[in-house]
Amino acid sequence: MDHDTKSRFLRLLDLSLRAPTLPSKLIAAYLKRLARLIVSHGEVSATGDIMFVISLIANLVKRHPRCYRLIHRKTTALSLGKRLSSDPYNADETDPLLSKALKSSLWELEIVMKQHYDQSVRDFCKVLKTDLVGK
Repeated sequence: MDHDTKSRFLRLLDLSLRAPTLPSKLIAAYLKRLARLIVSHGEVSATGDIMFVISLIANLVKRHPRCYRLIHRKTTALSLGKRLSSDPYNADETDPLLSKALKSSLWELEIVMKQHYDQSVRDFCKVLKTDLVGK
């Protein structure tokens, strides 16, 4: 996917998820899918794209307060030293409402903050996470 198509897709995704009447389960599922994209270094691998996705995640959490639990969950899979397979989120579920995303956490942001190769991405992620946790 070229840069223009990626940028257009991410902007359209942001616009489509702005409605405050969308169920929190749906938003949480998209948050998890977006977070997995930046950890897997697949389609979203450019520094600018990763920063955009991280800010999109932060904005979606702010717009949908019930999703704060994804940030504030104290026993995340990463902090318990568990593997990806122990995350309650089911990435293979085709229905986002049944993916159990609200029972998970955004541990993927911790991975980006600690292991991303670009220091500016790590710092950006830390700032946004601090902003979210401070609420």
